[in-house]
Amino acid sequence: KVRKSLREHSRINYADLENGLTGNPYKWKRVLDSKSFVNHKFPKIRGDQLTLDWIRTFGLDEPIIIDNPEGLEMKMPSKDITVSYIAATVGYDTPVDVIEQPSWNLYQWANYFDGPKRDQVLNVISLEISGTPLGDSI
Repeated sequence: KVRKSLREHSRINYADLENGLTGNPYKWKRVLDSKSFVNHKFPKIRGDQLTLDWIRTFGLDEPIIIDNPEGLEMKMPSKDITVSYIAATVGYDTPVDVIEQPSWNLYQWANYFDGPKRDQVLNVISLEISGTPLGDSI
């Protein structure tokens, strides 16, 4: 006897998958929006409060939320940073690991990302920026 589950199953469109289409990109947003979450219990501190003495006193056994990074002696990239700026600053010929696109460089990635037609969801796996002008600025 075949066992049947009463659980809801998603339907997979194999033709779309074959053509690089991944379905509705808003599916998980709708799922998350339909859930309620408990407020976090993690401590909130300012960047200038995160000192060695603070760590010795409270430890780092759980995440902390830093409301204001001032005092951390860290440089953050501009909120307006673009993929094209990253490619130009790191170097257009820099290899980049992109899922489903072997042997891409930053020039190809920036052109795809900024292009008029992005028909696939492509993920950059990693990008090393240390030793580049971008890395030095952050």
